[in-house]
Amino acid sequence: MFDNIGSKIKTLAKIITVVGIAISVIWGLVIMINAQTGTILDGGIFFSGIIVIVLGSLISWISSFFMYGFGQLIESTQNIEETLFSNTYYNENKTAEKNKTAVIKHYENKQIENEQIENRQGENTEEYTWTCPRCGKINKSVTDTDTCSCGYSPY
Repeated sequence: MFDNIGSKIKTLAKIITVVGIAISVIWGLVIMINAQTGTILDGGIFFSGIIVIVLGSLISWISSFFMYGFGQLIESTQNIEETLFSNTYYNENKTAEKNKTAVIKHYENKQIENEQIENRQGENTEEYTWTCPRCGKINKSVTDTDTCSCGYSPY
């Protein structure tokens, strides 16, 4: 009953427009026929029938814009919601979560490496070596200013 309400509102707007135009045409014809048969004695009434047909049809058509636009708005909102909550969206988010977890693990490992380096700074630095995680080069000592030749710094 309430599924696809946007398309139902748009259909209702079309129906109301057609009915409004039909009523305007019928009412205008009735006025013009009554003016011709002499039921209504005023000769200007015939042109009133034409005005009823034209303006009534125009008003019915223009007033349908708002209802049809509202239906279109609801339909577009439903499409956006379906896109956001589709499996594709969730799969992309799962991938993003995996990447986020990988980055967090990388920084946690980095923190552990830095703690290990800090613990070894009291040891004999001439004998201590460390491997650069960026380029794999083995470096001999660790001080506060040590960097690898590739530019990586463990601090």
